[in-house]
Amino acid sequence: MSHREEFKFHHKCEQLKIHHLIFADDLMLFSKGDFKSVVLLVRTLKAFAEASGLEASPDKTAIYFGSVTEDEQSRILRVSGYKKGSFPFRCLGVPITSKRLTKAECDILVDRMVKRIMSWSSRHLSYAARITLVNAVLMSLHTYWAQIFLLPKCVLHRIIQVCMAFLWEGKVVLSRAPLVAWDWIAQKHDLLWIKWIHNVYLRESDWWEYQTPTNASWVWRCICKVKEVFRFAYNNNNWLNGNKNYSIKEGYHWLQGPQEEVPWHYWVWNSANIPKHSFIAWLVALGKLKTRIVLAKAGICQTTMVVV
Repeated sequence: MSHREEFKFHHKCEQLKIHHLIFADDLMLFSKGDFKSVVLLVRTLKAFAEASGLEASPDKTAIYFGSVTEDEQSRILRVSGYKKGSFPFRCLGVPITSKRLTKAECDILVDRMVKRIMSWSSRHLSYAARITLVNAVLMSLHTYWAQIFLLPKCVLHRIIQVCMAFLWEGKVVLSRAPLVAWDWIAQKHDLLWIKWIHNVYLRESDWWEYQTPTNASWVWRCICKVKEVFRFAYNNNNWLNGNKNYSIKEGYHWLQGPQEEVPWHYWVWNSANIPKHSFIAWLVALGKLKTRIVLAKAGICQTTMVVV
């Protein structure tokens, strides 16, 4: 199909010769929005159905247009037999849109986290068990979305609130101040999105001297803004010490700024400790464990001060 002269690629996909992306049982096809190109896509789908017995469901299939006249759209829809789709649509559980994600479009992510917590809230879980669920389940949901989108700040703050409430109280909403403040915290050239960036935006330009085009996507402009922060620091000898080779880990630690190193770090957080014991020892080291407060209220001890 893609080798035929009448088939025209989507203007963003032409250099890499991309005409389809497939994820599990989801398939997306791309082409220039002209009648002949779309007809070739439809014929290819029908040929595949005849050979494999797998046919695209008309109820689950839609065509999404960009800068295509109404007459051409009607002609394409009539021949293909598929309906016209509108943005955003969902693929693999996430909204796909040509614009910046809004808070409302990210509500489904927060809702999924809340539903998971609601199913756990009736159980008596230790701090260590809650940490495991936060890292293994809640953060995996966040990471999945964050690998695809730049999430709005308000959504990130909401995710922090939900995770913090579950950690300290096992609930969705935190009713009192937490014991400890919650400070939050790919470079593979064969990845498709890396190839996309180099072919569509960078085009062999020097990364440090690269100027963001005005028609670039919002996500790419945000990434370039971070680059400008690093470049300013580099030019003022505040980072890298003249060496332009860097890693994401080094850049992240630099953005965080100097962190206090505590002497009890290694005996609290080490692989030999049971997670539950590590967490309680961490609270003790910070003077945040409530044991002595409870004892003082019961009249067993005279002071609530914790000596570390």
